[in-house]
Amino acid sequence: MPKTRKDGGAKKSEIPDTLRRSSEKAQRTFTKAYDSAIEEYDGDEERAHRVAWSAVKENYRKDDEQDRWVAK
Repeated sequence: MPKTRKDGGAKKSEIPDTLRRSSEKAQRTFTKAYDSAIEEYDGDEERAHRVAWSAVKENYRKDDEQDRWVAK
């Protein structure tokens, strides 16, 4: 199931909790990478999740105190 809306924003109900508390840009990074990977890997959701988290971790770090992702 796509995780982006028609306007390109993230569907809040479709993303992990820690990303809901993160910036819109971090949410878009995850959802766009996920949707792209779903297409690329024929609907393999597990692989799409790994790709999406990898994209987030490339540009963001986890703030454990606030339980969210912040730009590096």
